[in-house]
Amino acid sequence: MKPFAGLLILAMIFSTAGCQLVEVPVTATYSVGKSLEVGTSALPYYAYSDLSLQALNQRMQEADMTVTISETYEMAYGKLFSKVLPDGETGQVIGNMRDATEYFQRILSGNNIKDSGHYYLTSMPAPENQQFTLFAAVYRPYAYIEVYDKQNPSKKLTLTQSDMEFYIPYEQDVSGEALDTVYEWFALSTDCYAKQRHQALLLTLAANEVIKQKPRPDYWTAEKKWLSGDYMEVLTAQDRAVCRAVGVEPGFTIRK
Repeated sequence: MKPFAGLLILAMIFSTAGCQLVEVPVTATYSVGKSLEVGTSALPYYAYSDLSLQALNQRMQEADMTVTISETYEMAYGKLFSKVLPDGETGQVIGNMRDATEYFQRILSGNNIKDSGHYYLTSMPAPENQQFTLFAAVYRPYAYIEVYDKQNPSKKLTLTQSDMEFYIPYEQDVSGEALDTVYEWFALSTDCYAKQRHQALLLTLAANEVIKQKPRPDYWTAEKKWLSGDYMEVLTAQDRAVCRAVGVEPGFTIRK
């Protein structure tokens, strides 16, 4: 399983041949308000859209979202949104899930979420296809865990926050005790999280879902399909649900 840093390099390569090839006049084809209700799985709509970060931030404020893009830039990156360039770049592109989690925890702490330091962003690339990644935002009560390797279930792993394998969801530890509680999950193409503006949206949308405190146990079923090689089934099901919610044709969120 490749570390997220490697995924970011691939993401930057794919983004050159991905989002930039798709010009979608989103303002005319879908409801931003409805997409905000969908959660982080709607991120491809923003990645493929012509809406600026400033416009999206305004829509989030109008929707009375707990966390807006401007708050993410201020809490996570320490930048005043009014000073951020239109492309959203501040030189703080995330290189791995440990760094992503640090930014994520800053947002949760800034919103007075209890035990904010125990929420983690995790990721798993699709088997044999690094173009797609399954993400989750989980609550994990421990910073030191003993679990079985996802790829080799007979192998025991002892992990801390310094290990990249720590930033993978684990339903239970080696003793069979429940471990992670998933509060948000979503599957993305690499061209939807390569740029900082996309990553800022990911952090914003995922933080809003965690703040709702509604567990997503359906993640574990999706993960089993994902790891078994049926990742396209997961992506297609997500695409259908999102497209139905926002009123666009199925297939909009999946770019091969």
